[in-house]
Amino acid sequence: MQFVKNMTFAEFEKDRKTIFASNRAIQITGEAAKKIPEIMVMMPPILEDLQEDDSCLLKISSN
Repeated sequence: MQFVKNMTFAEFEKDRKTIFASNRAIQITGEAAKKIPEIMVMMPPILEDLQEDDSCLLKISSN
């Protein structure tokens, strides 16, 4: 998380907004991770192609 990158723990500990933002970011990540099985059921052919050809991931991430 970029907003805590240059903070010390002492600074982080005193900044309630940053603590809240960090907790919220972790919560959103967890909610998205729970949906991964649903996506795999909905899009298995696409995911199989990605697993077989890792170069697809490089193309996606470079855009």
